Amino acid sequence: MRKLFPLTFLFILLISCEDHKVNIFLNLKKGQTYNQTMTKKETVTQTVNGQPETIITSITRRMAYLVKGGNNDNYNMEAKYKRLSIGMEFPRDTFQFNSEQRDGQDTFSTVLSKVTDQPFFIKLKKDGEVKDIRGIDSLFISMFAEYPQLSGNNDQNIEAALLREFGSKALTGGLGRVVAIFPDNPVAKGDTWAVITHSEAAGGTSMKFTYQYKGRIDSNYLIHVNAVIKNDNNSYVKTSGLTGKYNLSGALSSDIQVNKATGWITEAQINEMLKGTSQIKGNLKKIPEGKPTPISFKTEITISDR
Repeated sequence: MRKLFPLTFLFILLISCEDHKVNIFLNLKKGQTYNQTMTKKETVTQTVNGQPETIITSITRRMAYLVKGGNNDNYNMEAKYKRLSIGMEFPRDTFQFNSEQRDGQDTFSTVLSKVTDQPFFIKLKKDGEVKDIRGIDSLFISMFAEYPQLSGNNDQNIEAALLREFGSKALTGGLGRVVAIFPDNPVAKGDTWAVITHSEAAGGTSMKFTYQYKGRIDSNYLIHVNAVIKNDNNSYVKTSGLTGKYNLSGALSSDIQVNKATGWITEAQINEMLKGTSQIKGNLKKIPEGKPTPISFKTEITISDR
C-alpha cells in the first residue's frame, strides 16, 4: 500500500502538469466575421547633407474578415477594408488622406473611400501563415486609372505609398507578424518557440521571432515576442521615386493577446527599431551615386479586434 501511494501521487502530478499545457491555434468558424483595427506610426530619420531629416507616416487600417470556407489546413476568407487613413509629414510638406472624407475635392481620399467595402480574397493557414492574397492590388490600380490627371511626381509617390501600405505585400507582411505566431505543439507557461520569416521590405529582410507563452488573462492567452531583424539583401529597391539600397539591423518587441476559443488577436502592442545606412543609386542624367548615409526606422503598432 505504501508503494502505491508514491506512484499514485506521481501519476496525479503528471496529469496536473499536462493540464497546464494549452493548444494555441486559429479556430475560426465558417460564416463568422472577424474584425481587426491596426494603427501604425513610422518615424524615419535620415541624414541629408549632414543634417537629420524626419519623415513620419501614420496609418489606420480597419478590416473585416469573413470566413467563407476551407479545409483541414486553410481558411478561405473574404476581406474588406472598412476604414483607411494615411498621413505623411515631410520636412516641408504634409499630406492627410482618409476614406471617410468624401467631398470630392480630395482625389486620394476619394480613392480610399472607393476601395472600402470592396471584397478581395485571402487564404490563411490554420497556423497563421498567409498563403495567398488576391484582388487588392488590382483594385487600387483600377481606381487610380479613373484619375488620369494624377501624373505628377508627387502623385506617383503617393500612389506608391498607398499601395505600399495597403496592398498585398503590406497585408502579407503585417498579417504574418501578428497571425503566424502559433506553436506547433501544446505549450506551458514559460515555454518558447521560434519562427523565421522573410519580408520584401527594404529589398529583403529576415526576421527571427522568439515567442513565449506568458499565461492567461481573462479569456485570452498572452504571448510575448522578441525578434532580431536584419536586412539580408544588398539589392536596390525603388521608393518614393528614388532607387536605393539599405543595410539595416534591429529588434522588435511585442505583447499579443489571442482569444482562447478562436485564436484571433484581441490586442497587440508592437515596437520595432531599425538602424543602419541607405545609399541612393545614381544615374547618368540627374542623380550622382550617393554615399551610405545613416538612417533609422522607428515603428509603433497597435492592433485590436474592434
